[in-house]
Amino acid sequence: MTSASNLANWIRATIPTDRERLTHLKLQKLIFYCYGAALAFGCEDELGGKIVFEPWDHGPVNREVWYQYRHRKGEPIEPLERHWAPRYSPRVETHLQDIIDVYGGMDAWGLRQETHLEEPWIEAYKSGLEEIPEDALRRHFRDKFNPDGAKAVAYPEYLLNASNFALDRIPVRGCASLHELAHAVKRVQVQSR
Repeated sequence: MTSASNLANWIRATIPTDRERLTHLKLQKLIFYCYGAALAFGCEDELGGKIVFEPWDHGPVNREVWYQYRHRKGEPIEPLERHWAPRYSPRVETHLQDIIDVYGGMDAWGLRQETHLEEPWIEAYKSGLEEIPEDALRRHFRDKFNPDGAKAVAYPEYLLNASNFALDRIPVRGCASLHELAHAVKRVQVQSR
């Protein structure tokens, strides 16, 4: 299996089953954000190699995973038993789990909308590029997830399944790190149940 398929399997085995159902569209976007975090924190090699995304109409897509799951259309993808999923180092799994904690509770269309705010996808899509350049992804996600702690990490714009925060000009305090953001989102989700 390639790094994209392995990451898809890790997500299938890790995403809580009480979350919004995992569809192919949602899986594609979670792979995008997980890979973005790996790039931001400099641990993408531990995923097994480069993951290529293409700028499709509905956001970034990894073609290999698309072929693997295209028959699912909008139907839920079953969870995978944890023992079938790849294992990554504790450092990598912490970053990936933070992404699942932040973005995994969003529905597929909220994630789609969120990816439409990401500069590398916007630029590649507008320019008609066949692939989203990895160096653009690395720069973007280093800025977004701020591994150096130089600035606040912002909440996803569509976290509550509706436009909010910056698009509505609502001032929101960010978090000091992706990890802190993941804990904050988990607290909100627990309180809203």
